[in-house]
Amino acid sequence: MKKISLGIPLYWEEDPRVAFREPAWLKVESNYTVPYQDRTMRKEIRTHKQIIQLNMKVPEELSIVEVAPPGMATPADMVGIFWNIAMADQNWRITGLKDVNIIFNDGAKRIAVENERPSLSEWKMYTTQDEQGQYLWARPWILATYATKFQTYGVLFWKEILRLRGMIVR
Repeated sequence: MKKISLGIPLYWEEDPRVAFREPAWLKVESNYTVPYQDRTMRKEIRTHKQIIQLNMKVPEELSIVEVAPPGMATPADMVGIFWNIAMADQNWRITGLKDVNIIFNDGAKRIAVENERPSLSEWKMYTTQDEQGQYLWARPWILATYATKFQTYGVLFWKEILRLRGMIVR
């Protein structure tokens, strides 16, 4: 694991009154990230006025982080919702998936991989019955990382409250 400073850009879209309507992608460069508007990493975000700075430990090989817009559900719920929707297709797999780690502000949890899919049953058990996991609803952000044979990437789910708690760097 390595420490990185992950910067979530705000107000980078055309309407300056709207904060973070579309996902952003962050390319991991040693211990910091560079924001992009697209998954192909061609449109760098340069016009943002503010960022939310999160410092965290991530897998050494992490190369890309997709930052989902904040929603109505908690970050822990969003992980489960994402997996539930994907697993509705019985053929859904993450090709070459070897390892899944869920990283949050004060800890981490490794989730079992079953047939190139994260174990949804283990996640549900952790978030409902584990002494620490049942309180994940209170965490301001969760980074789900997926290590495959080809690359390691992550999806960051976060609460709008991060903007309101003064975690903004101007």
